[in-house]
Amino acid sequence: MSNITLIDMVRSMLCHSSFSSHFLSEAIITAKYLLNFVPTKTHNITPYELWTRRKLNLNSLRVWGSSAHILISSYTRTKLDSKILKAILLDIIKIQKDINF
Repeated sequence: MSNITLIDMVRSMLCHSSFSSHFLSEAIITAKYLLNFVPTKTHNITPYELWTRRKLNLNSLRVWGSSAHILISSYTRTKLDSKILKAILLDIIKIQKDINF
């Protein structure tokens, strides 16, 4: 993958979400992560499938920069506190490991 492809993806992500350049590193990480799900010209298979030898599952992907609701554990809130926290989805990799949608 070329750097031009990566920069074009990052520019599109930042423009679409109307974020400033402060979120550049999160956009680059997410764009590189997504490029691993694109088939290559030489193998006609994704790099993810080459490395893991498993079929690709895209069910866990979410729109970068979209609004998200995070459930707050009952251990960390009192009875009258809100059960959810409104947030913005920035890091797909951390979200997939920590939170079940």
